[in-house]
Amino acid sequence: MYKANSKKAIVLTLLLSLLVVSVASFAAFSKDERLTILWAAWDPADQLEQMCKTYTEKTGVEVTVKTYPWDKYLTKTSVLMSSHTTSIDLLIADSQWKGWLVEGNHVVQLNDWIEATEGVDMDNYYSNLVKYYGEYPEGSGNYYFLPFFGDTEILYYRKDLFNDPELKEAFMDEYSYELKPPETWSNLRDMAKFFKDSDAVPYGLATKMSRRYDYITWDFNQVLWAFGGSFWNPETKRVDGYINSPESVEALEFYKSLAQYAPPGIVNYAQDEVVTAFQQGLVAMSIQWAAFAQGYTDCSVSNYCEEVGFAPTPKGPKGWYPTLGGQGIGVSAYTPNEEEAFKFLAWLCSEEAQVLWARDVPAGVSTYKPVMETEAYETYQPWYRAQKLQAPHMRDIWSIPEYSEILQVTQTHFNNVVAGTEDAQEALDNIAEEQEEILRKAGYYD
Repeated sequence: MYKANSKKAIVLTLLLSLLVVSVASFAAFSKDERLTILWAAWDPADQLEQMCKTYTEKTGVEVTVKTYPWDKYLTKTSVLMSSHTTSIDLLIADSQWKGWLVEGNHVVQLNDWIEATEGVDMDNYYSNLVKYYGEYPEGSGNYYFLPFFGDTEILYYRKDLFNDPELKEAFMDEYSYELKPPETWSNLRDMAKFFKDSDAVPYGLATKMSRRYDYITWDFNQVLWAFGGSFWNPETKRVDGYINSPESVEALEFYKSLAQYAPPGIVNYAQDEVVTAFQQGLVAMSIQWAAFAQGYTDCSVSNYCEEVGFAPTPKGPKGWYPTLGGQGIGVSAYTPNEEEAFKFLAWLCSEEAQVLWARDVPAGVSTYKPVMETEAYETYQPWYRAQKLQAPHMRDIWSIPEYSEILQVTQTHFNNVVAGTEDAQEALDNIAEEQEEILRKAGYYD
């Protein structure tokens, strides 16, 4: 009896062992054959997923991109990371999210991996992009993301209007300088007014002035810096005396003045409205992210697809600081597939993959110097030259954990100024007071 039961027990044990091994093998196979990247819902995410089929062909590992609309992306990412989800392996995150992602231990530090991995070199990226996309705290030498999507706002303009001999002559008569893509913000305002007053096009300019997400703040910041203003002192975290300085007031008053040459409803304009205004011929110029350039050149949706020109954004009296958009890419701290995630990341920042990203992905604006600094890069897409010129000069704002709170303050008050419910000085004084209260409660100062 004992021997028989022992034999049964041995058989049962072996069967259970085999079952455990089988389940473990299946689990290992499943996780090793699929990676998921989290990003916003837009063309670059769709195109990245298509590009990653090359990686699948090489390795057998399927790569999918899980997306959420831009307006919900920050909230959804916060929920997923706070729940320690294992469904996300890598995430492509706005540079301003570094603070809460790193302080919350939601992403893996990359330093050891960078040092140990052949072909991964931070010198392959412009130093400002390393600082803003990847490093936290900035200046620490600690990296949590690799620069990936080097988006920046550029100027789109109607070549047929800017090259029209009669319009060029009329502009010269009125302003005593040549009608061409504006070199300064003052030039841009002159041209916006000129076109609005002409019979050639209804309005001069479309740009993003909505209070949703980060639209008006990121649209205005390059004007603020160009006029010598600033959001805060990044060392002391003080806001008063910086955002409400005379230079900042001048910048915001100038920015508001642009709205009078824009279509009605400009205070609610976000990405889609800006693109649509150009496609329909409502404006002579627009300021928009390079990632949306396809919407300007697609003849199935744009009436002026063959007339669009691309130029860098204008300079100001105190310098040229194009606004930094785009994102870095990092590894989730909760991925069950960390080894495979790092293998994919190594491929993604290789020259082979970066050529694919720049050449074969129309929305794939690069951050990778060995590709960007080739003559070929500018031939891949007609807007790459403007983006390439701006990349080493792009500037960012906040990356502290309180980013979302302080962003909402600027979104509200900047939009109020454009809408006419606050004047510039009042709005900027309110921003200084409200943001310093947030930062004081967070412990940055007494």
